[in-house]
Amino acid sequence: GTVYDNQGKYEEAISYYNQSLQIKAEIGDKKGTAETYNNLGVLYKYRKMYPLALEFLLKALSIKEEIGDKRGLINTNSNLGSVYARMGNFPKAYAHLNEALKYAKMADAKDMIRDNYFMVSETYALQKNYAKAIQAYEQLSLVYPEKKTFFATRIQKIKEDQHKQ
Repeated sequence: GTVYDNQGKYEEAISYYNQSLQIKAEIGDKKGTAETYNNLGVLYKYRKMYPLALEFLLKALSIKEEIGDKRGLINTNSNLGSVYARMGNFPKAYAHLNEALKYAKMADAKDMIRDNYFMVSETYALQKNYAKAIQAYEQLSLVYPEKKTFFATRIQKIKEDQHKQ
């Protein structure tokens, strides 16, 4: 399913993900089932089909909590935070992003910590809380100096958006 998903062949991807779910159910592969639900949720997120994205991501989250998949909890909570932010449900977005950050810090997963702080920054921007978005990007540029140019570009974009209002 992932190959077709990456090629933009979404119907084929969905078909293969569903086949994967059947096989994983037959062999009792809970972790694989959760990963497939997560993949379906991400596919629907990028297609802006947010209710379906939530359905599959929440299924993935439930299984990952049940089996104690810490790294999987980071990923799925991040995806849920992103979906809720795109839907404008900022309290739920922040709740899931903070949960992802908690697990990322416990795992010392620096890339996932950075990615979640980035999503928090983007969520502030979506919420038009420009001051907090800029502050978050400034913090990120201090912690990740190798990405300083990227963060400066994001800050500039936010300032432009702020002046348009």
